[in-house]
Amino acid sequence: MSDICKHYLKEDWERDLRCKLLGSKQSGQKFWDFYQDIMKLNIMLKDTDSHHDNKQLRNLLEAALNEDLDNHATEDKINTILDLKKWASTIDNLNMKHRNELKHICIEADELVHKHQAL
Repeated sequence: MSDICKHYLKEDWERDLRCKLLGSKQSGQKFWDFYQDIMKLNIMLKDTDSHHDNKQLRNLLEAALNEDLDNHATEDKINTILDLKKWASTIDNLNMKHRNELKHICIEADELVHKHQAL
């Protein structure tokens, strides 16, 4: 992969990808989408000094979680899971659970507003 990048990307491609990887934050993105973006960047860094192993990726991803998801993961002791794939799957399940809960809360709030406006 690094040979392809060397031939088709600009001269500082490795530095640019490394900075993008290290500076990434989940923000409001679904965790699994964010996880895939990080994995793609890391694959592009394969065979370079900037490539991360699974332990480094796990730590990077944990540090990049949005605050709400990180708090829930800490509360549920998910951050004690060291295996990257198991941790990512568990975080994704937690993220989807909380996104669904928020969706239902928003729907209920919207219904209450419409009910109140109808009075």
